[in-house]
Amino acid sequence: MQAAAQMDSERAWLTAEVANFEEPAPKSNMIWIEVPIMNYGKTPALIKRITAIPALIDVPPRSIANTPGKLPPYPDYSSDSERTMNLSGFDLIIAPNQTHRDTHVFIWPLEWEEVKSKYKTLYVYGLIEYMDTVKGERHETGFCRIYAIPEPNYNEPTGFMFSPFIPDTYFRAT
Repeated sequence: MQAAAQMDSERAWLTAEVANFEEPAPKSNMIWIEVPIMNYGKTPALIKRITAIPALIDVPPRSIANTPGKLPPYPDYSSDSERTMNLSGFDLIIAPNQTHRDTHVFIWPLEWEEVKSKYKTLYVYGLIEYMDTVKGERHETGFCRIYAIPEPNYNEPTGFMFSPFIPDTYFRAT
């Protein structure tokens, strides 16, 4: 049992963030959002599939305290094939203590204006499927962030963050 515990402690552990972005330049055609994936484990991770999706959800009319639009209760990783970043079929390895920075999703500038005007809520969510190189077991990391824009004169952060409005089904770590 001690040997098995030792092997489990050596395996790859992946996490994903959704990076904040600068206000786009005037006349930008697309706004790219980076999803860095980090390996906090002690061995390499062999990526089987990365899926990342931007979701723009309508804010409810007459929402109280700017309640954001709500995601469906369960993630749909194939909901918008035009926007879904789906990476599979490659020999992609993320070494220990390294970050993969080639995962991006996009939104259109007009959509960004709707987010800033609080007509739409921007979420970025996804799923990473990978193999550890210690036991060869398959693992998954699910992630989701909401883009928050505080009310004027509030000392709240702006950008991607966790939120109680995100259903727990969007998070997974196996």
